[in-house]
Amino acid sequence: MAPAALALAWLLAHPQVTAVVVGRRRPKHLGPALEALELRLSPPEHEALGRLFS
Repeated sequence: MAPAALALAWLLAHPQVTAVVVGRRRPKHLGPALEALELRLSPPEHEALGRLFS
């Protein structure tokens, strides 16, 4: 799992977030964004990532 996918999944799990704008320069950068759409974080995972990102 790419770190970018994890960060995007964490953002998308917030009810206050309605959209995440992802920029890409190369087609390979699109993979983590697509991976994030399928990723579902458990509540403990979401909380742990929240501590890392804050």
